Amino acid sequence: PAGAPPQGTLHGEHVETRVARQDCADVIADGTRFTTYLVRNLPKHYTSWDLAAAIDAFSGISHASVYDYVHVPWGKKCSANMGYGFVNFVDGPTARRMLARMAGQRWGTNERLVSAIPAARQGTRANLVAFASEREPRPEARRPLVIVP
Repeated sequence: PAGAPPQGTLHGEHVETRVARQDCADVIADGTRFTTYLVRNLPKHYTSWDLAAAIDAFSGISHASVYDYVHVPWGKKCSANMGYGFVNFVDGPTARRMLARMAGQRWGTNERLVSAIPAARQGTRANLVAFASEREPRPEARRPLVIVP
């Protein structure tokens, strides 16, 4: 009908944008207890280094003061990542600030929007232990990125 929002929109806003913003808003409202987040909708070519560079671009400040762990898992025999990554921010307030900046933004020229939820495994140490327990070694480019201050 005339005057109706286009297909895939809700109240004039793209549904995907609204969902991504709501995911991040829920996380932000939850407080400061989480530091590790599963970041979704990554471009399929992103590595841990690419995700770190994207977060740096969103933050406008050096990575050492924002996060200390970034990992983008790739399929064992795939030429693309799994579409998500893990970021451990240095503390809860920093995570909240960064998620507020990233919410509903696009990953560069990619059509998909930034979306994040708290990860099941919290903290750099817990994530490194889990990665170390994998049976198959990963190429250097597919390993977690750890920032040591």
